[in-house]
Amino acid sequence: MHFTSITAVVLATLATGTQAWQVTAYNNVGNCKANRQSTYRIISGAGNNEACINFSGGNANTKCTEYLNGGTSNRGCNGGFDVRSMIQEAGNCIVYDSPNCGGRYQDSNGPTNRACASLERYKWGNIKSFKCRGCKNRTPYYEV
Repeated sequence: MHFTSITAVVLATLATGTQAWQVTAYNNVGNCKANRQSTYRIISGAGNNEACINFSGGNANTKCTEYLNGGTSNRGCNGGFDVRSMIQEAGNCIVYDSPNCGGRYQDSNGPTNRACASLERYKWGNIKSFKCRGCKNRTPYYEV
């Protein structure tokens, strides 16, 4: 069997897997469980991003949707957002009590699957910023 260089590149790309992270940030609960009054944002990005994401807004290279009234409606994310707790859906994330990923922090210490982060137990106030690094997902094998 003979592979062209293009086929080899496609196979290598499929074999490497994908990397990504996603978080769900809640404005009014410290336990990551939305209620009818909750506004929350689902934010995701590329695994190689590792850039600091500020909840004060203006974050490039991320996808963000804001859900209102416990998720009954949604819209794009605009402006600042007060975050009491945050679910780390995938990847390794660090949350900070100051903008620009400064100040005190809580680290998930490795890849997580729906870990809830909150700085309230430390009495540090709201989460102001975070950064995440993706984790590899398995990619199915395709025979060409």
